[in-house]
Amino acid sequence: MRVRGGRSLDELTAKVKASYLSITPIVRGWVTATVAITLLFAIGAVTPELLQFDWAAATSGLQLWRPLTGALFVGQLNPQILMRCYYWLTYGQELERALGTLSFARAMATLIALLCYAAKWLRWPFVADSLIMALTMISTRLHPDARVSLFGIPLKNKYLPFVMIISNYISQQKPPVQDALGCAVGFAWSLLAKLKERELGGAPASAGAGADGAPEEGAPAPKPKKKPGRRRSGSIVTDEQR
Repeated sequence: MRVRGGRSLDELTAKVKASYLSITPIVRGWVTATVAITLLFAIGAVTPELLQFDWAAATSGLQLWRPLTGALFVGQLNPQILMRCYYWLTYGQELERALGTLSFARAMATLIALLCYAAKWLRWPFVADSLIMALTMISTRLHPDARVSLFGIPLKNKYLPFVMIISNYISQQKPPVQDALGCAVGFAWSLLAKLKERELGGAPASAGAGADGAPEEGAPAPKPKKKPGRRRSGSIVTDEQR
């Protein structure tokens, strides 16, 4: 079967599959789960009451999925879900590649725990928008002076989260409290991560090291250490020469 442009349906399917599998593991799973939950909600298979974060149900009732679904569910099926997926695929992937999959998973768990704790006191049922903003804040702080474009407006990376807050306020006509909380949590996480790096005296996670400390692809190889030797008559005798 041929589609427009002369490509077969099998070729198109293979290309879509390859693009999907090229997404980093956690972001791929998260976006897939977000779209799946949105579709289930659209056909009436699940209700917001089953998905929303509920501290009492999650602890006393052992409904342990609620912190996860409370961070996954983005609401009704509408064009805004495409924008949220775009942020995940852009800034979520950038952060996962920079930190490594295991470190990114730990960061995600920390951010979700902090946001759910805040949601308990603020009585918020969902924190998906806050999580997206937190990840965007952390990702843009990796390269704060890089140039990006939002709705055709060129700006530096470090200003992007604040422009997003203003844009959401204009479009939604309500105070972007969840976005602001996400920015604050993301900024605090970035600050604590930098302080930890300074205490340990190590290099940032994005500087050529993966989640397990192994050099990432394209990172410069470490210089070989010189073998110890002893100086004799103006020359150095190595272990092989002894």
